[in-house]
Amino acid sequence: KENFENQRETVKEERRKSYDNRPYARAFLRMNDLAFENFPKVWVGYEHGDQKGEKSTWVHGIAIDPGNTGEFGAIPQFWEVDYGSDRVYAGLSIDMGAGWNWDLLPEYEWVRGDQDLTDFINNSAGNLVNTRFKKYVYDHDMFTFNTVARGPICTDKLDLEVGYHYHKVWNENNAEGRAVAGVSGPLIEKALNFLNNEHRSDAYMHRFFLEATWQAHEKVTAWAGFQYRNGLSDNDSTRIEDGSSELDSNGPLVPDETWYYDTENFERGWAESLGVEIRAITRTKIVLKAEFEQIDVDYDWDANIVYAPETLGLAGQRGIDAAGDAGDWAWEDTGSYLKYTPSVDIHNDCADWLKSHLRYKYVYRDANHDEDLDVAETKPADPDYTITNAALVQFFYPGTIEDTARETHDVRWQLTIDPAEWVTVRPRTGYTYTTNNVDAQTIEERISLTQSWMYGINVELRPCEALTATTDAYWRNGHT
Repeated sequence: KENFENQRETVKEERRKSYDNRPYARAFLRMNDLAFENFPKVWVGYEHGDQKGEKSTWVHGIAIDPGNTGEFGAIPQFWEVDYGSDRVYAGLSIDMGAGWNWDLLPEYEWVRGDQDLTDFINNSAGNLVNTRFKKYVYDHDMFTFNTVARGPICTDKLDLEVGYHYHKVWNENNAEGRAVAGVSGPLIEKALNFLNNEHRSDAYMHRFFLEATWQAHEKVTAWAGFQYRNGLSDNDSTRIEDGSSELDSNGPLVPDETWYYDTENFERGWAESLGVEIRAITRTKIVLKAEFEQIDVDYDWDANIVYAPETLGLAGQRGIDAAGDAGDWAWEDTGSYLKYTPSVDIHNDCADWLKSHLRYKYVYRDANHDEDLDVAETKPADPDYTITNAALVQFFYPGTIEDTARETHDVRWQLTIDPAEWVTVRPRTGYTYTTNNVDAQTIEERISLTQSWMYGINVELRPCEALTATTDAYWRNGHT
């Protein structure tokens, strides 16, 4: 022990001579730590992904009888997809001192690929009416920039977060479609066939947000947030339809008419949120939240339909002039959308092995449209596309966008039970009640009521540290 003490005193004396008793020597010991204490953190990355394969599904509730008899049923669909995506991202995080931190997060992603879709459409008798083939080619680019600053203000009990988000998207997509008649007769809806459908879009979105969190009491936390956003979506497309289906749906595709679309949507919106978390009751946490959102969108849509009379020999027939002009659309509208969402969450730790979560959420949505211009010139070659045909206007006429008001009440309850260290059981139940009121050009008023019930259970097993097995089952029943 005496030898150990002698060695320790020797080390202490060496430190006193080298650092403690020398001017500025201790400052040099701290220099490296202080130099890199608030040094910015930088990172970059790259990701590549591929999606290849096949899938099938059933689409329910679609009119499957082209004779417009009102028959509804299911359409089996088959997809074959081949996508490739690349993403480059970077980040910069700066510690500005006094508890404040500033992050910059740019990102760029591009997607290339194609998708083949096949529909098998039957009539009400179950006979195959047609088989529809579509091919989509995607060319998608997206740039995203985020910056956010966080830190305390005035006091350690009040934190502020302020940020900006920018989103830019470019698209150039192409599609081709072909419907082949089945055993039940010739194809009736010729619009299923198109030689080419080119679509180009350029869209951006700015979003500014601010949120303050106040630790009012050791058992009470409150927060409030505000955000503003505006964006523009500019789209133009060219669709060349096939005219051969009127005579021979299985024959070669023949250019019939060309649709030129030009649409511009300008969006601006505001959102506010309030919340409070209360922990005054033993083993209980109550969270009250309310969110309000308002969005206004200015729509400016134009369309021009031109026939190919020199191809079909239709010049001078059915009101088509020699240039093939067959009518135009012009539609200007301002849409206002409101959403109000208050909710209550009650979390209770009833016991060490039992937890309860009860939630009630109310959602009110309202959409109203104020048309400034609504013009559809008669299309002599195909009067089905005019506003006078109420049966088909909902598929082809832009001015039929609906005014809606929807209310939803949603109640959910879940228990978390830990009967042993290696098992967790989570039974849950829920009830949803929705009313929906629709008012449109072709529908004077339609009110629907929907109720649904859900019961489910989740079981998690942990037989050892390296293995977790989970199974989940639920039952849902709805009535409209």
